[in-house]
Amino acid sequence: MTVDEQLKAKLVDFLDGMGRRLNGGSDFVSTETPELVREWVRWEAVSGFTYAALCLTALIGLAVVMRRLWRNWLACDTRYHEPPLVGGMMTTFMFAIGVAVFGFISADRGMKAVVAPRVVAVEKVADIVKTVRR
Repeated sequence: MTVDEQLKAKLVDFLDGMGRRLNGGSDFVSTETPELVREWVRWEAVSGFTYAALCLTALIGLAVVMRRLWRNWLACDTRYHEPPLVGGMMTTFMFAIGVAVFGFISADRGMKAVVAPRVVAVEKVADIVKTVRR
């Protein structure tokens, strides 16, 4: 057997092995992609609802703070000076509005993942395509 024949035999073996690996890789991708998408959508739902629950907890805490500030303000004698707690109440109220908005956005994201998982997957693919085009 000449060197040329040996090289051809090795090349054929190498190409056969590469073809088998590529076919096995496509099988892997076709079987694993649906499971990957399901897990990713599940993660989106859980993370959205977790953020919403944390925001709800923060809102309850802020409501307790607002109630205490309100009670202290009502107990304050305002005949001689301005109520000292109005700034704190307004700051707490504005922070509560921000937390509520973030909570609603998070709950919406989680609900979308539960109700319309295909839409979430398509939106993610569109985001990836936009990123690749840049």
